[in-house]
Amino acid sequence: MTFLARTLLSSAALLGLGAVSMSAQALDYSGYFRGGPGATQSGTARACYHLNDGAGNGIARGLNYRLGNECDIYGEFQIDQKYVKDGIEYSGTIMVNHYSNQTDQNGSGFNFEQLYAEAKGFDVMPEATFWVGKARGRRGDVHIVDWFFTDMKGVGAGVKGIGVGSGKLGFAWYKTDGDQTKPGNRLNVEVLGLNSNENGKANLFFTATKGQFNGGTGGFGASLRHDQSKLFGTSLSNTLWLQVATGSTSLESNFGDLTRKASAKSLRIVESINWQSGAFGGQAIALLGSSEDNDGKKTTASTLGAGCLMA
Repeated sequence: MTFLARTLLSSAALLGLGAVSMSAQALDYSGYFRGGPGATQSGTARACYHLNDGAGNGIARGLNYRLGNECDIYGEFQIDQKYVKDGIEYSGTIMVNHYSNQTDQNGSGFNFEQLYAEAKGFDVMPEATFWVGKARGRRGDVHIVDWFFTDMKGVGAGVKGIGVGSGKLGFAWYKTDGDQTKPGNRLNVEVLGLNSNENGKANLFFTATKGQFNGGTGGFGASLRHDQSKLFGTSLSNTLWLQVATGSTSLESNFGDLTRKASAKSLRIVESINWQSGAFGGQAIALLGSSEDNDGKKTTASTLGAGCLMA
């Protein structure tokens, strides 16, 4: 058994013991929920407004402009337990969520969105955090379209927070979850917070996937996300994504179609700007991308939109 595996297993075991012995310690909790009225026309039921589910073969699939017209219901509740033992910082997280595509219909009940343990402070890498379980990895959200353009979630194990120059290095290994007939492996590597320019940070994401079944394919993906604050010396902030994926890797740095040819490519550019001036704020997005399927058919997609809010 490797050192990393022993470390992660020990962390999980100690976390379980510690949670019992430290049960009197207060828990941290957080939550989120939404329920929108949707759009209503005479003689018709509420309806969701979003881009075509097939738009661009996954480039802009199902993007939903959040302009007060949501018709789904979603909620999540999370609890965290933290404690220190022998100089090691331990924590455990449990999150359950519920989703229904219409507020008057039942969804699939409550599900475990996250269930993982972390530990930090080992002599070998005191600044690094080791984790194991089902977790949300790095996510990159543009809230106006309710989409994560980087979404490295799943069941696995990894380490994060390793100092590399001005940034932090992390890597994680995941297995597919759910479809047992198409198992696969995924490796994610990230380098976060690299100083790129004044008030700017560069973030790099690399992904490799492999379908471990007859007919399964491999894939690779890379994304650059640049975060800019105080744009042009103002209160504006800006995020730019440049993304490419091949084969069984998705543009979101996750599993894609595990039977997609390794030669097939997807490309996407996303530009998002945010502003807040007193009670007035808003967000805008521009997206352009292309994707190729197993038959060599190329599809393109684009969208442009913005929204404002006066608090």
